[in-house]
Formats: sequence, structure tokens, C-alpha cells
Amino acid sequence: MSKHRPTLHGFTLIELLVVIAIISILAAIIFPVFSSVRENARRTACLSNEKQLGLAFTQYTQDFDELLPSQSCGPAGQNQKSWILYTTFGTIGTDPVYDVTQGSIYPYVKSKQLYLCPDDGPGKSAGNSYAANSCLAGANACSVGVDAGKSLAAITSPTQTMLLCEEVDAAGPNSASDDGYFLLGPNTLQNRHRGGCNIEFVDGHAKFYSSPNDFALRLTTGDGSMICP
Repeated sequence: MSKHRPTLHGFTLIELLVVIAIISILAAIIFPVFSSVRENARRTACLSNEKQLGLAFTQYTQDFDELLPSQSCGPAGQNQKSWILYTTFGTIGTDPVYDVTQGSIYPYVKSKQLYLCPDDGPGKSAGNSYAANSCLAGANACSVGVDAGKSLAAITSPTQTMLLCEEVDAAGPNSASDDGYFLLGPNTLQNRHRGGCNIEFVDGHAKFYSSPNDFALRLTTGDGSMICP
């Protein structure tokens, strides 16, 4: 009886190249989609953080005769308790250091994670990603390191007045918020979310803005939003 070896058929080089080419094309199509989905998820998580912090502000005002929390600013604001506390003021070449657990709204938050935007690398190291609107503090402009919060009654358009934002300080576009105090001029709005940023308003709603510079300049962004009351 004669024995026949089975004939083994493999892929030719051309077939392998075709398969590799198809996989490469699919990867080129799918990977950007995955990247976009991941970024949208991080942006949404950041927006949710702002809403939770905004709710803490609201709870604070209910307990303190409708007065907003104080805000600290600059080197003189180090270790001074306000809505947030920092032990090191962020300057060019010096990263800020936050202890959010010592801030006045932390008892209503009880989670350090809510102060961190998933897209904010420097903020994760510093301990905070967000800044409060300086227009909602007193008239000292932080000349003494801390400003008392204003009364809610002084805010005539809570639906159009910014409460919290993602801030860029003077150190550059990839820097962490230097002191959690947004002062229009020295500070500008972040664009870490593919050119946009999240804004929390005094009335409790939050919104993503794809053109934060227009917002910061008090130009209309579809709803006439404003930085100051």
C-alpha cells in the first residue's frame, strides 16, 4: 500500500500582504474613533466633576446665609482657607500644591477625585484642575490674599454667570491652575478638550464650550454667556 503525504497549503506572500493591508486600513479607521470616544468620556467626566463641585457651592451657600465661599489668590493666599486651599502658589517653574480637603466646600464633596479633570496631567500632580470666578468674590481683587464671597442676591444673571472653569495660568497652556482663582486677563480658559473647555454656572448647569476664548472675551457663544454678573 502506498502512503501519500497530505499536501499542505499555506498563504502566499501576496495573500499575507493583502491581509496586512486590510488590517492596517481597518486600524486607521477604528483607532481615531476609539480615541474620540475616550476623549468624549473624559470630557463628560470633567463636566460631571464641575457639576458636583457646583452643587457643593450651592449647599455651602444654603448653610451660610446665601454667601458664596471666599477665594484665595496669589502668594499671599497660601495656606489661607477658601473654597480651596493651596500650600504652594504656582508660578513659572513652580507647580502649585493643593490640599483640597482643607477647602470650605470639601465637607459637601468628600472626594478629592472630583477636583481632578481626567485630561489634566499637571492638575493631577498639583491636586486640582478647576478655578472659581473671581467676579464672585469681594472687591479686594485678592490684594490681601483672600476675598470674601459675594451674596447670591448680588448675582443678577445666575444662568449666565460663570462659577467654575478650567484655567490656564501665566505659566502656559499646559499648566495647572495656579491658585484656583480665575481672574480675566492674567488667566485664560483651558482648551484641553480638543480646543474646548467645560464651564459651570452659578445656577448649577454646566456646559462644554468649543471656543473658550470667545467666552472669555465676553463675546456671544450662542447664549450670550458672561464671565461677570
